[in-house]
Amino acid sequence: MPLNGRNTIALASLAPGVRPQGTFGNNSASGNYTGWGNFSANGGLSNANEVLVDGLPATTAAIGGVAMMPAVDATEEFKVQTNNFSAEFDRTAGGIINLSLKSGTNALHGSVYEFLRNDKFDSADFFTNRAGCPQTDVAV
Repeated sequence: MPLNGRNTIALASLAPGVRPQGTFGNNSASGNYTGWGNFSANGGLSNANEVLVDGLPATTAAIGGVAMMPAVDATEEFKVQTNNFSAEFDRTAGGIINLSLKSGTNALHGSVYEFLRNDKFDSADFFTNRAGCPQTDVAV
């Protein structure tokens, strides 16, 4: 699945009840790590979420941010829990993200991706398609 900035944690915004806070969706995987886990789950506190990678906590204690960003290609399973946690999940006032990583093999394999953002490929917005309006940028 294509992700803006290849940020694996950004998949959390697809879950119902999750509301991104601050610069959550704009942080790339190599960018500012303090915004990686900055989302609110069902009205809970932002940056009070727990991220588990293969069952181990991957959340910083000081700011509640994600301490480790697994690569998108290394992620096998992604699950977001926003309420009704079992007793095994504690110490969180927000949501829980469970990540499972792919296991390795002896065979060499990899992946390649291209990341291109060009405004020439964007579709026209509503205001440039109005009747009687020229097909140029319009100040509204």
